[in-house]
Amino acid sequence: EAMGNPAPDPVVLRGHGADVQSVSFATIDGQPCVLSGDSNGDVVAWDVRTRRPRWRLPAHTPSSGALHVGIEPSSGHIMTQGRDGTLKCWGTAHGPHEPPRAPPRWTLNAGSYHYCNFTTSGGDASSPGAPALVAVAAEIQSGVDICEIKNSSIDDETSTLTAPPSRVATLIAAADATHADKTTTTSSESPPAATEDRLGTVMALAFIPNEDEDPSTSMLAAAYEEGTVCVWRIDSSTPMWRARVHGEAATCLAVDAVGKGFVSGGADGRCVRHRIIASDASDEFSIKVSVIGTHGP
Repeated sequence: EAMGNPAPDPVVLRGHGADVQSVSFATIDGQPCVLSGDSNGDVVAWDVRTRRPRWRLPAHTPSSGALHVGIEPSSGHIMTQGRDGTLKCWGTAHGPHEPPRAPPRWTLNAGSYHYCNFTTSGGDASSPGAPALVAVAAEIQSGVDICEIKNSSIDDETSTLTAPPSRVATLIAAADATHADKTTTTSSESPPAATEDRLGTVMALAFIPNEDEDPSTSMLAAAYEEGTVCVWRIDSSTPMWRARVHGEAATCLAVDAVGKGFVSGGADGRCVRHRIIASDASDEFSIKVSVIGTHGP
């Protein structure tokens, strides 16, 4: 039987002076790019056609490194994140081969040293009024801060500084239902003191797309050190669904483009596929999540 065409040889992009910690695809000025960050805190934007760097940005210090790089959805600006929890949004570059301007447009300090990438939802660079959200690991154990990214009314040509995102909710996963009432909050006030009745460090986050334009109904998948994965609606005080699907830490998440399912990966070597089904059986919105496949030991 004839086999398909072999995979193309990989292309190696060389330009970092330290270990690469983050790689993501992006579109900058209408051109496809790869954004990468290293342990020295440098971020490089690569032109995928020429396979050369477009620009280099010293976004974070070597003690922090560049943990993650992405695009701010409401403006299209570059967002970078350090391991110390600092999240930065950078202004418009002077030219196609110039890095974004310093200082950052805004800086948000999550207050915790972690390895959990930020995730964003909503926003539309073509609609300045569209709301956007960013989720980051919170300072409190097992906590996730949901912050609203404010739309800027400041012209890039005159100023680079805008207000940082404001926290609208903190979601804290309890170790079990017995502790949920004292360890979970969706208030914008200061969260409660840390307890041991939690799921450990937040390891991965991913917003789940939905058709509702109200940001308060946004859903978020979160993976925890204990091996549990939760699905939250950000206006709820408890997860809509939770299960311990990994024997060790749940380390990564990927959600499909239409919000019908997601995949979780763990330190146990397992990759687990989940299906999400919205329930219209009552006036209250609910979901059902089922495991439809597992790969690994």
